[in-house]
Amino acid sequence: MRRLSNISRINLLLSQRVEDVVIVDSIIKNSLRIFVGPEDTGRTATALTWAGVVSRRQNTLLLDLTGDSKLRQYGVEPMALDTFLEQRLEQQLVCVEGNLNQTLERVDEVVAELKTRLNYYAHIHVILDAGQSELLSHLAPSALSVHFITDGTTRGTKLLKQTIESFTEENIAKKVILIDPPIDPVRMMYDLSIDPLLAKLIIIPHIPHIRACAYNHTKPYENKEVMAVFEEVFR
Repeated sequence: MRRLSNISRINLLLSQRVEDVVIVDSIIKNSLRIFVGPEDTGRTATALTWAGVVSRRQNTLLLDLTGDSKLRQYGVEPMALDTFLEQRLEQQLVCVEGNLNQTLERVDEVVAELKTRLNYYAHIHVILDAGQSELLSHLAPSALSVHFITDGTTRGTKLLKQTIESFTEENIAKKVILIDPPIDPVRMMYDLSIDPLLAKLIIIPHIPHIRACAYNHTKPYENKEVMAVFEEVFR
């Protein structure tokens, strides 16, 4: 059998439809997606930009549960989680920050409340830190997909690998987001302990506009060039 070339393997991974094998066994599973990565690796910009893109089509809720939200760097003023839970907002894009590390019972309460908001929000995206493995494992059964994010640095890859190796949920689509990868993307997936045949690969190229947004405190999803790139790589 002829071995696939590197380009062919990458194209295969980019085309994976990993959601097709997920069993949707709860009302929230089609809506909930998790974005997890170490701090300062592009996790906030990535999750925020994609949330902004999909919100153009359907109302979207972005929850930053890292406990150290960087959303304000991108011109977004997030609402406190408790305030959001007390109000019945219906907006195109709502960004919320909070901390659910205290008790798992609190996590269950929030998930139960989110189920009542599905008539408002077709998409619910959650940002987690790579170190929040327990919270990730608790949320994962309710989610359709988990996006593991790294910028390809040695630090980012090492921290994310630890998160991936401790992750055991099977009924969830796994995606690996590599931001401007410095080496062969397939090798990076192996370095992260991800089976390339069981995960979708998303490669985000170097986009200077996103870095500029952090400096200028502007929303990256309002930049047409950024939006075009994200529409392409996430399709």
